[in-house]
Amino acid sequence: MKRLILLLAFLPSFLSAEVVNCGYVEINRLLVQGDREGEHGHENALIVEPWKNNQHYHCEQRPYVYMKLDNPAYQSVLSVLLAAQAQGKKAEIWINSSVVVGGNASQIAWVSIAK
Repeated sequence: MKRLILLLAFLPSFLSAEVVNCGYVEINRLLVQGDREGEHGHENALIVEPWKNNQHYHCEQRPYVYMKLDNPAYQSVLSVLLAAQAQGKKAEIWINSSVVVGGNASQIAWVSIAK
């Protein structure tokens, strides 16, 4: 019975975890942050500011998406986003909606470039 109660207590957090498609967005700004003084949540991360229709786009009510610099996919994600930005193409961004840093950035799950 205790195990059932424990399982039911954690069930909502498992159900809310979701990979969400933010759609095709313009890459307005890319920031790569190193160590920072204090605890901001954005240190050692790639921060992306997506835009749609010439305005800041909030995916899942958050204005930024991010990937930590020690993520194994970091170099590839950065390459895709830089290529999209340099070519003036849109990038498709998917996020892990339950992984948030700094209260305003969702974790990047994967990216692709639009044709």
